[in-house]
Amino acid sequence: SDGMTALFDDYVGLANLATVTKLPDRFPKFTPALVTAMRQETLLNLSKAALSPQDFRTVFNSTKTYVNADLASLYGVSGVTGTEFVQVDLPSSTPRRGLLGNASILSLYAHDNVSSPTLRGKFIRQILMCQAIPAPPPNVDTTLPDESQAKTARERLTIHSTNSTCASCHSLMDPIGLSLENFDAMG
Repeated sequence: SDGMTALFDDYVGLANLATVTKLPDRFPKFTPALVTAMRQETLLNLSKAALSPQDFRTVFNSTKTYVNADLASLYGVSGVTGTEFVQVDLPSSTPRRGLLGNASILSLYAHDNVSSPTLRGKFIRQILMCQAIPAPPPNVDTTLPDESQAKTARERLTIHSTNSTCASCHSLMDPIGLSLENFDAMG
């Protein structure tokens, strides 16, 4: 229904997906059609979970999702053609499972060129777990070391967290967000 769609758009931030950008030369598959498919997949998964007699928490570990041809290509699912959505089993070789494996969520909570364990962890803590994460203190430097100082996101966040002002909040967000580092900025 329109009310449920509005709730989910608002709840997980899907309404913001239309304004998400990714670097075109790094993510050429990130097209308006794919973005629309990403949003629709998440809406279908959440709606199914909300209307199902099963425990709603299955939305977090389901091995099934809804894809059209664009999304199937991104997820490595074969045999799906056209724009219509069909329910599929995700390949067992992928770490993609449930809501946190939806490209919409992974794209929303990432930067235009790289993933963001901090943004993803903050989403999980604030939206899914209803926990408060304070804003960074005024005048704190929120930039991470560049790749010349540390190659991986984990290394960059570890260096950043040596600042005790940053560590208290980052220790809540980063470990959870790092669990999603199998997925790039596009998801």
